[in-house]
Order: sequence, then C-alpha cells, then structure tokens
Amino acid sequence: MADPPRRVAIQALKARLETITVANGYKTTVDTVSRLLKTWSEVGNESRIYIGIMAKREDYEYQPSDNVRVVFMVELICHVQGQDSAAARANKLDDLIDDIMRANDLDPNLTVATVPSVTMWRPVWSDSDEEDEYGGSTARVSLQLVYHRSQGGS
Repeated sequence: MADPPRRVAIQALKARLETITVANGYKTTVDTVSRLLKTWSEVGNESRIYIGIMAKREDYEYQPSDNVRVVFMVELICHVQGQDSAAARANKLDDLIDDIMRANDLDPNLTVATVPSVTMWRPVWSDSDEEDEYGGSTARVSLQLVYHRSQGGS
C-alpha cells in the first residue's frame, strides 16, 4: 500500500531542506532536518543548525472526479547554535531563512523527491528571536504545501 499523501509531502519537504548545504551553493549547511520537533534542550550541541518540521492544519478543497486539493500548513522551527555572538547567530538565522526561500525558488514543486502530488510549496511568513536561554537563536518559518489526493484515500 502506498504512503499517505500527507506523509509523502512531508518527506519531500524534508528531502529538499536536507539539500541546504554550502557545497550545494547555499550560505548555510543544515546539520539536521527532523520530522519530530525538538527544543534546544533536546537538540543541545548535537546540531549547530537544526530544522524541525511541525505539521499544522490542512484545508481541503473538494474538486470534481474524486479529487481533493489540500493546502497544508507546516511550520519550520530553525535553531542556530554556536559560540558566536548574538549578532553572528542572528546573521546565521537571516542566512538560513534566505536559504529556505532560495530552496523554494529552485524547486517549487519538490521534485527532489519526485513526488507528483505536490504542486507547490512556499514560505508565507517568518519570525525570529535574538537569543534563547541555551545560547542559541530560533526562527519560525511557516510554509504552505499544496498537494492533491483522492477523496477515498491515497
């Protein structure tokens, strides 16, 4: 049996975010992308740049021929850790948010995972803090993923 379209969409997003490395022409290298959200106390120093994927809500648009267009809200929780100054960590967050936007520009349909059902993903807002109690900085980036499924299942 095939994986549910929601899982496939999240896996495709995770695969795309994992391509964010300096070697691939980005400003940052993401050390860990996780489907399970972690706080800094859980991440600790194991990862200098961490992205956690938090699934939010789905809106369903029923269409003819048993099709459903799904607008799926996902929030990325991005942690930047290091011994750098608060200003340097803020710059790393800015670079990371810019890299997420660039990853979207390069692959708006998540073709990295050859998922035919994902038709679009796009960042819709972001915010960040300067420093948290663990010596890191955090940003949230909200995304819309649009994919299609049948009414009866996968």
